[in-house]
Parts: sequence; C-alpha cells; structure tokens
Amino acid sequence: MRRYLPWILLAVAALFFVLTHLSWMRQLPERPATHFDMQGRPDGWMDRSSHLVFMLLFGLGPPAFVITLCWALRFLPPSLLNVPKPEYWRSPEHYPEACRILLRWSVWLAVFMLVLMTFINREVVAANLKSPPMLSTGGLLLLVFAFSGGVLASIAWLVWRFSKTSGSGQDGGAR
Repeated sequence: MRRYLPWILLAVAALFFVLTHLSWMRQLPERPATHFDMQGRPDGWMDRSSHLVFMLLFGLGPPAFVITLCWALRFLPPSLLNVPKPEYWRSPEHYPEACRILLRWSVWLAVFMLVLMTFINREVVAANLKSPPMLSTGGLLLLVFAFSGGVLASIAWLVWRFSKTSGSGQDGGAR
C-alpha cells in the first residue's frame, strides 16, 4: 500500500482539482477577471469557457510534464543524471533505482502542484465574487511561500537521498 500512496494521492488531488474547478466555474460571471496586478486589481479577463479550459490545462499539464520527464529519464543515458555521488548512481546496477527515486519524487511534487493550483483557482473565484473583483494578494503570497518551502524541502530530501549509497532498500528508500 505504501508503494502506491503517492499515486493514489496524485489521483485524488487531480480529481479534486478537476471537480472543484468545474463546480466553481458556475459561480463566475460570464467574463471573469483572470489576471491581477500586484495590488490585486484585475488587469486581464477571458470568457468563462476559455478560463475553464485554460485552468484545466494549466493545472494538470505541468504536473503531468514533471512526471513524464522523470519517467522518461530511464530511457536516457545515465551520464545525463546529475545527482550527488554520480559514479554510484550512474552505474548500471544503480541507475534504475535512481530513476525510481526521481519518479516517486516527481509524483509527490505533482501532488503539491495540484494542491497549489486548486488553492489558486479558489482565490481567483473568490476575487471574482467581490464587486469590483479584487484578489487577496496576501493569501496568494502565503500559498506561493508555502509551496516554495515545500519544494525546497523536497529538493533537500532528494539531495540527502542521493547522498546515501548503501542500505537503501528495494524501492530506493523513497518512502
């Protein structure tokens, strides 16, 4: 079960993003504000159906791209792998494990990205429910800082993980 946890959370996060997005779109005006300046004032609009498609692509595309990129690493030459202790991880017996570690990490990163996009989407909807529309820049900054901190922590974990070269277990110790 633990092996599949990130994949299950990814599916749940993607489904939650899509369902909330579809639900929240009904609350938006026909031409919602979709871009805001640094003070939270709207400076870009699009029709609701275009916004629906754009947010679905923008919310699901980058996480899918990150996972696909890390999945495809297994088909590239090991010399392209740039991690601590490269001589160890690029060797034929350890390269598959390195690819598994990176793939699992990318799935967790994709979950974080989907959660961020869900919250950003909610902020945009909340901004459009105000008259005149106004984005809470404080709330958005908090989201961005929390996401950035999570990404930095996950990168630190990744560096730490690739600094280990023995006793890593069957799944690369990436639990």
